[in-house]
Amino acid sequence: MVVPLFEFIRSEGRKHGIEVVGVATNPPRAHGRHSALVKTPVSLWAHQHELPVFEGGECEEFSHLLPDTDLVFVVAYGRIIPQRYLDLPRLGWINLHFSPLPMARGAAPVQRMIAAGVEEIGFTLFRLDEGMDTGPLIYVSPTISIKDLTTGEVWRILIESARSMILDRLKEIEHGANILAQPQYQGPPELALVPKITTAEARIDWHMAAKDIHQRILAFNPSPSAWTHFRKERFLIHRSALVRSDEMLKVSLAPGQIMIVSDKVIVGSHKGAIELIEVQPSGKRKMAAKEWLHGTRLSGESFE
Repeated sequence: MVVPLFEFIRSEGRKHGIEVVGVATNPPRAHGRHSALVKTPVSLWAHQHELPVFEGGECEEFSHLLPDTDLVFVVAYGRIIPQRYLDLPRLGWINLHFSPLPMARGAAPVQRMIAAGVEEIGFTLFRLDEGMDTGPLIYVSPTISIKDLTTGEVWRILIESARSMILDRLKEIEHGANILAQPQYQGPPELALVPKITTAEARIDWHMAAKDIHQRILAFNPSPSAWTHFRKERFLIHRSALVRSDEMLKVSLAPGQIMIVSDKVIVGSHKGAIELIEVQPSGKRKMAAKEWLHGTRLSGESFE
């Protein structure tokens, strides 16, 4: 997600005297059937450019660099930084967060906002403190429409938007320009804390309203992916569309019940229905729902 932004800062920043002296990222994680350790995309990118990489997960690992560092730039690091480390760089730490703070503080702002049906989103640049995304604001972007977009699509738009302003903000901070960090509004935001999405949470509850199911499918794409059970195996749903109420006037579907209408895969819910657009059966690749339909014999079945 953030590698294109980091690469832009590394390559274009050098033209303006900005040098990347090190990269901290999260530790490798176990993936796959054999639990092989896989480095983060940020780690792979940093190694590619022969940058010092710190992936132990603790600030102490790179604390020796901080007194000689002007500024630490953070995106989606997912850790609370103790004040003793925040105080070491000359210009402190700044964080790029993908919500208009104070709305949606935490690890999954874009996913949670899409799941909640929020139709506009922006990003915030703020000074890091010991709280959960509570530091004073440096920059709040204009909002963009995210209606019917997946989390992956929104991330790409936000990263591109952030890239257009980040070097100017970094240079202004470096040269002591009149950037007055403003305290965040302290009233109750619409969405408060937004913790990471779990795989269990991404399971579709067909007893929810179709609109809510559709939003969750968008929110959990690309990760962890909305899923259900079909014939007792996990079945991923990557994209859907809401079925208009007038199209369902003559049909009544139980939650999870599957119906084929003119080569479309329609699934019932507590209120309304969705059309499946892109799916991924267990052990297979992503495919259009129509392709899955042509290879599957359905007879009055339901998702569980």
